This record gives sequence, structure tokens and C-alpha cells, in this order.
Amino acid sequence: MKIIKLLGVLLAGGLILNACASSKDNVEVKTSGENKSEEASKTKKPDYEIKEVKVENDGFAIYVTGVLTNNTDSEKSYVQVSIPAYDESGNKVSDAFANVNNLKAKRTWKFRAMYLGKDKNVTFKAEEAVVSGF
Repeated sequence: MKIIKLLGVLLAGGLILNACASSKDNVEVKTSGENKSEEASKTKKPDYEIKEVKVENDGFAIYVTGVLTNNTDSEKSYVQVSIPAYDESGNKVSDAFANVNNLKAKRTWKFRAMYLGKDKNVTFKAEEAVVSGF
């Protein structure tokens, strides 16, 4: 499996991932948003957090990988993550999807969301990821 080289640093506030079809191309990690204030950092954690986001390409599909944490006090029988993909013009073209069953409270899931869209030079906006669980 080929892993596309990542450039940049992940910071709080969100990130944007660019994926290309060829392993010769680079994947760029960009940050967006400002640093959170001390007051905002003391607020309750969100139900789900996504960290360690990367993009991989195996020649068949493009994957967005990362670690999702269930910060709730209850086990979730089903959790899904979808990460939107945009073309070079900024149009949404699809999503990368992954799901898991029976994610325990306060536990993590190493996800691998698959993107099967026809556009291969896409940008994934991880800060716009949608996580649903029940």
C-alpha cells in the first residue's frame, strides 16, 4: 500500500487535506481557524473528536485515516464519519465514509474512510467532518 507524503502540521482549529491520484503528487495539510481562547478550552469536550488525520492512496481508492474518540458516557452501537471532498474549483464532489459498530464510551476508533469519487485531485476538509452515532 502506498502512503502519500504529508506536508505541514496539524493544529487545533481544523485542517484541510489535499489528495492526488498519483503517489508522485504531494498531499498538503493546511490549518484553518485561530487559536482557541483559554475560556473556550475549559468548555465541555464534544461528543466525538477526530485526530491524527492523514490521506493514503493505494492506486484503487483514496482514504482519509485518523483516530475518532467517543467522549460520551455511553457505548454507541453505530458510529459513522463522513469527510467532505472538494474539487480544485471548491465544489463539493463527494465524501469519504467509514463506520463502526459498538464503540465503547471514552474509547477510540482508528478509522479508514474511503473516497471512491471520480475526481482524483481533491481536497478533504476534516474540520467539516460529520460524525453521527447512536
